[in-house]
Amino acid sequence: MTQSRHWQFTRGDELEELWERLKAHFSRVDGALDDLRVPAPAKNIAALKELIGSNLTTDLIESLEIHDGQYGDFFLFGNYRLTPSDSILAELKPGFLSSLRGKRIAIGEIMVADNGGNAWLSLDLQSGAVKDVWEDGDNVVFPNYRAFLERVLKDLDSGTLVFDQGMSGYVVAGDAEAYWPEPS
Repeated sequence: MTQSRHWQFTRGDELEELWERLKAHFSRVDGALDDLRVPAPAKNIAALKELIGSNLTTDLIESLEIHDGQYGDFFLFGNYRLTPSDSILAELKPGFLSSLRGKRIAIGEIMVADNGGNAWLSLDLQSGAVKDVWEDGDNVVFPNYRAFLERVLKDLDSGTLVFDQGMSGYVVAGDAEAYWPEPS
């Protein structure tokens, strides 16, 4: 059975400012900023706009113009790492039904982050919602991609997410096995 959790956000941070605040947290961990890729190539942005461009994906595309995902050494986003544009484009090839690293993404969704195992975040191209997906189900956890980034920032600011050297990433304080904190 699919359950749903939604969070509402009132913060109106522009995406650039949001990224600067996220990077201020990441800068406290040796090498973490180096895990963020440079802006996505213009050809990838143009292809994404053509294939999935809509008002529901604007925040994802604008985010990729700031940082094209991660190289994958750190789990910087609540036990997840961001998917680069070239990997997203590979998922969108005509007839391509299986997804990155052997995972299956539903038609009409794209993987935007993964945990290196059996869970990932996908963006629903119909609603714009971000889903937390695992082997046996999924939950809508964010109404859109910007809300996902805002939640990471909120949890970093509050100390809910802390860096765990052994996990090479940010985890829920006191619960390194948790993929995402419960709604507050």
